[in-house]
Amino acid sequence: QTHTLTPAPKCREGEQNGVEASTHLFEGENLELGEANYDLAVCNLWLHWINDVPSVMYQIRKALRPDGLFLGSIFGGDSLFELRQAFILAELEREGGVGPHVSPLVQVSDAGSLLGRTGFNLTAVDVDTVKIYYPSAMHAMHALQAMGEGNAIIHRRFMKKETMLAAAAVYEALHRDENGVPLTFQILYLSGWAPAEGQQKPKERGSAQVSLKDLGQVSDLEQEDVGPAKRDS
Repeated sequence: QTHTLTPAPKCREGEQNGVEASTHLFEGENLELGEANYDLAVCNLWLHWINDVPSVMYQIRKALRPDGLFLGSIFGGDSLFELRQAFILAELEREGGVGPHVSPLVQVSDAGSLLGRTGFNLTAVDVDTVKIYYPSAMHAMHALQAMGEGNAIIHRRFMKKETMLAAAAVYEALHRDENGVPLTFQILYLSGWAPAEGQQKPKERGSAQVSLKDLGQVSDLEQEDVGPAKRDS
């Protein structure tokens, strides 16, 4: 059975490709998934809209059956660094202060800790950086709006027109190259397993018999024991 979390009622109900599907419309951050109901949870690029990410991650982990898998992706802290830099410089020059224009984003170093704190085992974090080029800074900003990734911070300060034009000019001056004006998205891919009996467990700290700096010597010894490969005559 699949259970789709969506803020908009556009998911099909009933059986799809042999799998029973249902839609769950949620309000705020209370997912109401129950406990141990699902084998797999997939969250694709929507966790950055959540105010209390640890709480939501904990609810997801509780909703997974033992040895259930969580797969997720979230925008990382280096996303849109060009745009943020342009906003800061333009606001400091034109308005004498800086306001928030991008939602807080997760740093790579915090992503693994987030999975561990919410009870996942065998966690892993991978990073991918995607650059998309546009004809101008204004095209890049309009594209973000079209993606639904505009500024949704409650206490945001609205930018004056002259400041926006100054930010676009700074953006172009600092970041334009032969391909155009870039928007950088850092995407963190997360995975973790709900605890279960018989699951792999890490060894206790200090129990290793070989230092990582000696791995090259171990490889050399293994090759000596095996010897060169012989061909059949």
